[in-house]
Amino acid sequence: QKGTGKIAFSQIFHALGGRKNHQFIIVKCKPKYNYDGEAKYRLNNKQVRDRIRESIEVVLGHGLNGTIFFHEITELTPAAQEMLVDVIKSGKCRTSINGRRHNFRGRIVVSTSANLKQLTDNGKFSKSLFEILQRHTMLMPPLADYKKDIPAMAQTFVSALCIRANITPKSFTEP
Repeated sequence: QKGTGKIAFSQIFHALGGRKNHQFIIVKCKPKYNYDGEAKYRLNNKQVRDRIRESIEVVLGHGLNGTIFFHEITELTPAAQEMLVDVIKSGKCRTSINGRRHNFRGRIVVSTSANLKQLTDNGKFSKSLFEILQRHTMLMPPLADYKKDIPAMAQTFVSALCIRANITPKSFTEP
């Protein structure tokens, strides 16, 4: 669902965890142009597949030990979804610094407001990626259902960020 605070929750999870001293990278998956009608061509074209793989590997390479958050994973092209599967399964990614492949020891978090099972059943989402993701799924209700809890969640988020930045935690006051 939309409005659940998926990015904020992931940032808190990252800031409070063992990867807090490493990067938190947000990848917005929505393409800048529409891939409809080109997916089959892209999947069968080795040069394009290699470029997609390199792009994903470079993104993962930036977060070798950190957290990478793929926002709205269903917006990745089919080829990019398969490349992500390959990187997850191999545990290897290319860094942008030297171009060599390294072991990826970071955390990958994905979000969507779509029904992945339905999209997979209709052939609009990678079955391989769905199978990987369904092992570790967390459903989040909209924040609107928990309005009274938002101040406490915001305080936790701000405190976590202050601790990460090595500054005195700040607090909210009532208006």
